[in-house]
Amino acid sequence: MPILSVPPSGSLLVPVAIKNDILEQVATISKKPRSQLSFETSLSSIGFDSLDIAEIIAHIHETYGASEVRP
Repeated sequence: MPILSVPPSGSLLVPVAIKNDILEQVATISKKPRSQLSFETSLSSIGFDSLDIAEIIAHIHETYGASEVRP
């Protein structure tokens, strides 16, 4: 599963600042340098488990008020 995936319709436009914030959160949780991560990085390849994914989803809910975030 990539860090940030776009629905097949391509209808999701995520501002660069939000993308960068999500990557920063992933870097913090994974303890990987931000420079080693991209949106194509598989979460499983950096050791993410379901609790790590839940932490990212909670951050997105709390920070951006997103009501529907799916892993």
